[in-house]
Amino acid sequence: MTTFTEAFEELAPELIAAAWDFLDRDPRVEVVWVYLTQEDRVTVVDPFFRIDGDVYDHFDAAQLLGCDTSYEAQREMQDRQSDAVQAFADSLESEEAPTRIIVRFRTADQDFHAEFFHGELQPGVAEEDYVTDLELMNRWFARLRETGNDSAAL
Repeated sequence: MTTFTEAFEELAPELIAAAWDFLDRDPRVEVVWVYLTQEDRVTVVDPFFRIDGDVYDHFDAAQLLGCDTSYEAQREMQDRQSDAVQAFADSLESEEAPTRIIVRFRTADQDFHAEFFHGELQPGVAEEDYVTDLELMNRWFARLRETGNDSAAL
């Protein structure tokens, strides 16, 4: 069995590499974030970027930088990230993983930071009032854009 730390050390570089490769490792990319949630067999993983001080989702970042935004290019990045997440989950076997992971990588100095959230993604919310995991990610992204807060807690 692989420990969480060992599994995460395999996961994180691939999440960052897939995201940054999608943008052709453009030197204008200042920060790469990868948002990852896993709860009740539902996984959401998507990268975000800071370029020239502004924060973008992967599609808008690619457009801004003149990178390939085709379905195939996006699918390749998403498949790489999904495969990495699946390998991560499989390697943990019975060990509990966080329900939300935020990975941040500053490209200039290669500073890496990860933050973990354990617990329900929508605590205290009645099941009939749940929003989708995608909506939770969009709320996190909106907060990041508005405040710069990239905490794993929402």
